[in-house]
Amino acid sequence: MKFVPINNSLYDTSTEAEVTELCQNPNKHIYAGQKITIFLRTIDKLNRSVQSFVFITISKGNSSMSPHFYEVYKSDWHMPIIENYQLIEEKNDSRSNCTALNLTLLTNDIHPYPGVIIVDLSLKSSNKINRNEYTIKFRSCPIGFENKGNKICECDTLITAPSRSCDISSKNITSDDISWIGMYKGSNNKSTLAYSQYCPIGYCNIKSLVGTSRIIKVNDDNNAFEVVLSNEVSASSKSMCESNRGGILCGECINGTSIVYGPNNCHVCSDWWLLTLMVYLTAGPLLIYLLYALKLTITTGTINGIIFYAQAANCGLTTILQYPKYTHEGYLSLCSTIAIAFLKFLNLEVGYPTCLYNGMDMLVKMYFSFIEILYLLSILLLIIIFSRYSTRLSNYIADSSIQVLVTILHISFYKIINSVATVLSYTEVHTKAFGPISVWTYDGSIVYFSKEHTALVIFTLFIASILLVPYIALLLGGRVLLKYSDKFRPVYEAIHGPYKEKKNYWFTARLFLLITINVIYLSLHSVNPSYIVLFTSVLLMVFIIVQAHIRPFKNHLINILDLLVMVLFFFQYMFSWFAIFYEYKHWNYLWVFVASVILLFIFFIAVIFGHVLWVTGKYKKVKDLFRRDMSRSVFRINIHHKRVRLNSCNDDSYYQSCDIRDSILDSH
Repeated sequence: MKFVPINNSLYDTSTEAEVTELCQNPNKHIYAGQKITIFLRTIDKLNRSVQSFVFITISKGNSSMSPHFYEVYKSDWHMPIIENYQLIEEKNDSRSNCTALNLTLLTNDIHPYPGVIIVDLSLKSSNKINRNEYTIKFRSCPIGFENKGNKICECDTLITAPSRSCDISSKNITSDDISWIGMYKGSNNKSTLAYSQYCPIGYCNIKSLVGTSRIIKVNDDNNAFEVVLSNEVSASSKSMCESNRGGILCGECINGTSIVYGPNNCHVCSDWWLLTLMVYLTAGPLLIYLLYALKLTITTGTINGIIFYAQAANCGLTTILQYPKYTHEGYLSLCSTIAIAFLKFLNLEVGYPTCLYNGMDMLVKMYFSFIEILYLLSILLLIIIFSRYSTRLSNYIADSSIQVLVTILHISFYKIINSVATVLSYTEVHTKAFGPISVWTYDGSIVYFSKEHTALVIFTLFIASILLVPYIALLLGGRVLLKYSDKFRPVYEAIHGPYKEKKNYWFTARLFLLITINVIYLSLHSVNPSYIVLFTSVLLMVFIIVQAHIRPFKNHLINILDLLVMVLFFFQYMFSWFAIFYEYKHWNYLWVFVASVILLFIFFIAVIFGHVLWVTGKYKKVKDLFRRDMSRSVFRINIHHKRVRLNSCNDDSYYQSCDIRDSILDSH
């Protein structure tokens, strides 16, 4: 047994180590502060693994003509002192006879070094020094990281904050408020690091709605960012943007794709899809004809609650339920897609992704959304104008033209409000070179109030003011306007027709409830969804209680139907938001949303069926038949109850009083 003095101490080793041997390919690329692992073993004269200590130093090297020879000179590269001296264990297992040395390389260099960094592994024995060099190529800090003089790559100055952390070893950025991070290209084609605390739903793969930590990974192969999606079982990395999306806030369609009708998805489209314009052109007159033929208007009051449900559900719920993170495969995915499409249909929107032409972007889509509304209203206005010159047409539509016009405008009300909010929405993108920049939320490549965005804003506000200002003025000041002119009476009565005389304010109140729900969602959806649930639930509960008390509709059945729809929406709203807070285990609550929409669909079909009976003249016959059957049933039940009571009296004591007379006596 021999004792080898190392570092002024005596360590007992079985035999003396002669050489060090690397157990892996020595070439590696690293960043400052990144931890690396070197697998090493020390062997003796008999080529056996033995225990020993190695002394580790760092230096720079410049390769000469020989690829295996380096000119070594001093540098500021170093390691923590605790890592300079490490023990190599004695292992006799042939499968894992190497020891892992964990090293952290530190430097203040900020530029990539063209040469190599040499890790000198020295083995000091009693009579000689054995060295083994481990060569490393140094890279400058990756995107999102920066060497600030602390000898390691840490969070870039732009994203440095107490709520964010960066780990160069894993190349991960952990944050609870960054929703998009990437490169921003300015007007001078200069690219710089940028991030945003908000990204539209369905655009980015960062999908935390409740403030949980998001892990962003740097992919140094293409100098881009990825999102680490994890659950209780596993974790995987995906690109920053959703499928076929890219650019600032993932607002652009890439890879030859185009924005589509319905959800803001990007798909491969052909110009042949322009032929579908014939379908849209035909659908407009067909919809108006059905409303005329079935008298399916807000004047009857039967569809008012159903319209409110569809409009209120589009204030965030249908958008969030299209969130790719929350979609499921199989029947749940299919049912939720159909349910969302039905609600979109009730709002005169396309619920399924449908191409229009190759190259369509978000700007063009917003223009088309207003053209659809103008097209329907133009058809109705033309019908009203022609009816003034045609007695036959006037007799046919005299009772319904204004009612259908008001119904289309009311159904389009939320769509117009939502379009205005979409056009005017902006997101602040923080850039390193240009400072904060405001961009249009739904296409980050468009600077807020740039020429193309300003044109869209002017067009949107012009159309919205033409349609909504007279409508709201009539709702708020209808009684005052009637004092000056009776020309407003058909419109006023078409809106307030189904309500009681002193309860006709309820239509306007619920319209402002819809606006309030939308404002709450738009104001708080990027802050904390729990506030949305709190404020909206309180408002809905108050309205339900008040509506149950005042019963605003003239018809008793409509009061019941409308209240049931309101209660159904309240519970569906509560359960759907509850599911958001329990993202993975409790998404079976999505079935609650599907079930509630199925019930709404049943109510809708029942209303249509009732209107069919009404316009065909069979409603009165069915009603009379129902009353006749009900009266017979009631009569039979009364006779049965009398017989039961008579039998009970006959079975009692002889002296007990009885208030049931025999039927023979009743006949006299």
